Amino acid sequence: MTEKHAQKLSIILKSGHVVNIVTEVPDPAIVDPQIEAFIKLLGSPKVKDKNFMFQGDRIFVIRLSEVAAADVMRVTLEKVAEEPANKKPAKASKTVH
Repeated sequence: MTEKHAQKLSIILKSGHVVNIVTEVPDPAIVDPQIEAFIKLLGSPKVKDKNFMFQGDRIFVIRLSEVAAADVMRVTLEKVAEEPANKKPAKASKTVH
């Protein structure tokens, strides 16, 4: 069984909606560069009316002025061990009525 690490960024908007962005990371102790850049920009008054774009499996754009709060959580995901490719699938049982 192998472990995968991820970071979950929860963005709480002023409207009350919550947007969750999950990124896989190789080392859970290091904050994902996109999340780190987003958090740094939130504290800058010069960019409050700008957008921030997250790029990955999907692209997500958020207006920084609409963000009320943000939270980052580290998560460890466990991956189930894969079955060998040469293993035959189990036969389906037959039911007689």
